[in-house]
Parts: sequence; C-alpha cells; structure tokens
Amino acid sequence: MDTLMNVTVGQIVGAITAFVAFVTLFIEFNKKIQKFPISAILNWIGERTNKNLSAQVKSLEDQIKDLEKKVDALDTKQVSMDYEFEKRNTVNCRVRILQFADELR
Repeated sequence: MDTLMNVTVGQIVGAITAFVAFVTLFIEFNKKIQKFPISAILNWIGERTNKNLSAQVKSLEDQIKDLEKKVDALDTKQVSMDYEFEKRNTVNCRVRILQFADELR
C-alpha cells in the first residue's frame, strides 16, 4: 500500500501511455485498413532494409527478359536457316538427279 502512495502522476501517465502503446500494437487502426500497426512498421523496416536488394532483383529480371528476347530471335533465325538448308539440299539433290539422267543418255 505504501508503494501506491509513493507513485507520482508522471509515473501513472507513463504507465498508461505504455499500456496504450502496447495495446495499439495488436489492435487495428481502422476497420477499412485492417492492418496491424506492428505489421505496418515491420513492412516499412523491411522495405528500407531490402531496397537495394529489390533494385538488384528488378535489374536481373530485366536482364532475363532481354535474354529471352534474344533467345527467341535466335530460334527464329535458326528456323530460317534450317529452311534454307533444306531448300539448298533439295536443289542439290535435284541437280544430281538431272546430272545422272544426262549421264545415262
């Protein structure tokens, strides 16, 4: 009972403030927002600490997209070259057949 009499107004206000602060960490600010304050604070800290890493990941994603475009272009070029090769091979076979026919005559 003596300890309760020796408590100052400042200590009471401090205790109430600490209690309210602790409780608000686990209570939603607003029903529309529906985010806990502790998660908002931790998200903010996480964004700040991982900002550089996020930029690097974005850069790597852009590089991967560029490489995919280049691979697609190479695939298209390879298909075109395969078609030209088959076309030339067909012409060469025809020439050999005609030469054979001429030799037989």
